[in-house]
Amino acid sequence: MKTFFFFGTLAHRPLLEIVLGRVCVSANICDAELSGYQAHWVKDQAYPFLEASKDASAKGLLVSRLSSEDLDRLAYYEAGYAYDIQHLSILSSNGPVQASVFFPISAPVKGAPWRLQDWCAEYAPLALLAAQEAMSYYGQIDGQTLAERFGPIRMRAASVLRAQTHQRDHDFSTDLARKDVRIDIHTRPYCNFFNMQEFDLQFTKYNGDLSEKVNRATFTGFDVACVLPYDPVEDCVLLVEQFRLGPFARGEDRPWSIEPVCGHVDVGESPQAAAHRECMEEAGVAPSELIEVSQAYPSPGCSTEYFYSYIGLCNLKDIQEGINGLDSEAENIRSQIVSYQALMEYVDSRAANNLILIMMANWLARHRDRLRQNAGL
Repeated sequence: MKTFFFFGTLAHRPLLEIVLGRVCVSANICDAELSGYQAHWVKDQAYPFLEASKDASAKGLLVSRLSSEDLDRLAYYEAGYAYDIQHLSILSSNGPVQASVFFPISAPVKGAPWRLQDWCAEYAPLALLAAQEAMSYYGQIDGQTLAERFGPIRMRAASVLRAQTHQRDHDFSTDLARKDVRIDIHTRPYCNFFNMQEFDLQFTKYNGDLSEKVNRATFTGFDVACVLPYDPVEDCVLLVEQFRLGPFARGEDRPWSIEPVCGHVDVGESPQAAAHRECMEEAGVAPSELIEVSQAYPSPGCSTEYFYSYIGLCNLKDIQEGINGLDSEAENIRSQIVSYQALMEYVDSRAANNLILIMMANWLARHRDRLRQNAGL
């Protein structure tokens, strides 16, 4: 049995219990502090490190009677961080205790002094959701693989947080809610950049009875920002074209898709900020205004993807068509500017095969006159 002193994110007991996969018995956990050290944020990161400081002390949790499996789970969760373990004297309510402490192998760039309550206020909800998914892979993938996939895991957690905080009016919907679904088994049979979730569940039917137990699976993606750049003065739009795996996997002979600018919403980023960023990355365009078109699931029967769609008012007169995208993401995206009339002919002829583009074009058709009037035309 081992004793550890946690001064950083794992000093947040709910996170620690997710990582350990069990409730911490009160008799084995207490507040404590380490003299001669101070905790600082790692610059531009959401976790701290310890730095020697003669007159300072770092507060945290002292946890005793950690089993070999507890230590394995801790090592699994911390696999993405280069750390060493030192054994130091910790001051607890029962006096000095020898305990293990995580230290970085090399000193990171120092940020402001760390306070757990600051981290809890800004990062804890995301960290708890990410940890739940991460630890569900314990015993399935190794720690290094988990570390490589932690970015997408955090993006999925951010999507869940947006879903939990979003309030939507349901004028035409039933009063049934999440509480009316009973989950028997929940697994993640596949995880890479994307993942799959599988459920054995029952849901409340419209007559109030529970359904029979059903097995359902869903593709788990991310929240997406979509922008159709539109110049009301020139009355034209900017479209992008790129290779898409979906049409290819379905068997399309020409799996390149003409579509609006689209991209994932990063952790800590608003959908609007993602929309502006993606416009610059994919098309070299900076919208002067984003007009919200919709917030919706493009395929709710089998996917968690959620699209924030905007018309981006732009000056496209001097924009150069060309090839854009990030080399780091193997993007090869061709931009082209077409007239509003050409866009609608493309959609009405049923040549367009991107549903988001079709939806946004039809929204533009209903609101185009107003946008042009606002531009003084």
